[in-house]
Amino acid sequence: MKLVAIVQPIYHSSTKQFSAYSPDIPGCVAKGPTEKKALETLKAMITLRIRTLEKIGIEPPQNSCRVKILDIETKQGLPDDDDVVIQLPLARLRK
Repeated sequence: MKLVAIVQPIYHSSTKQFSAYSPDIPGCVAKGPTEKKALETLKAMITLRIRTLEKIGIEPPQNSCRVKILDIETKQGLPDDDDVVIQLPLARLRK
């Protein structure tokens, strides 16, 4: 079975770690000091989750996620800041 894994750096104080998860397997999130270790831990967690589901008679989730890279325009090509109006509800701004 092939699944999409998302890996991203996370920072705690001055320490950099990595977080990894698969959108196809909700609740499985791993972290590690390196990208490789986070992925190894995620793979072990997913394997255990799938075996547990199979043991109790539940079919494991199938790969349904797709990865698409979005091409986002930068400042160049966007309207001037004066031309952009963003409205936020005031209730969200108050604490």
